Amino acid sequence: MLFNVIRHPSVGATKTLGILVCAVVLVTLTGCGESGPAMGTVTGKVTYSDGTFPTEKLGVVRFEVAKDTTAEVRKAASGYIQSDGSYELTTIKPEDGAFYGKYKVVFSIIKSYRDMTSLVAEQYTDSETTPYECVIDSSSHTFDFEIEKAQ
Repeated sequence: MLFNVIRHPSVGATKTLGILVCAVVLVTLTGCGESGPAMGTVTGKVTYSDGTFPTEKLGVVRFEVAKDTTAEVRKAASGYIQSDGSYELTTIKPEDGAFYGKYKVVFSIIKSYRDMTSLVAEQYTDSETTPYECVIDSSSHTFDFEIEKAQ
């Protein structure tokens, strides 16, 4: 007899199912979008003080979050320095830029993976000593930097 009982959904279960279906439809129609903290594309060039470009394949420019930033997201961004000195920053996905905020700019240029000798003056390798600071906001972001070679 127990197996012959057919249960009908209660009014409460039907109402809950209806609300769930409406919620799924609403999320599907509105989509996830590109919401989240604002980011700005950042590009530029790095040159040595003698006018040449860092031609080593192991050069990186890094925007480190400044201690006094008002950024909503405190995450650094970086970009490889190309043979013509150009770079484009990446934070999460390739060439997405940097979150809005204030950054200290540091550089890492080494001879090779086997020889980690720095080819840039020490002051440019640390966020406490670098002379470069940038603010990323809703305006255009092209930052060119001139750095000294290591002695």
